Amino acid sequence: MATFAVSSAETVLLRVRGVVQGVGFRPFVYRLAQELGVSGWVLNDPEGVLIQASAIPEMLERFILSDSRTSSSSRQS
Repeated sequence: MATFAVSSAETVLLRVRGVVQGVGFRPFVYRLAQELGVSGWVLNDPEGVLIQASAIPEMLERFILSDSRTSSSSRQS
């Protein structure tokens, strides 16, 4: 009999402001999420980009850190 440790997923809502349209930001977020096993959605709106991301805490932290490093011309709040 195998046992598995199960971590519950967490969900965050991220707002990215700045130059995010016309630079391939949404496709980048999608690829990063796929690589890290993060689920959710990303959309453009008048304020910039809105991201909902769900994953186990460790992957969610990696996703947020990778996203913020790459979007240095953008500001997260």
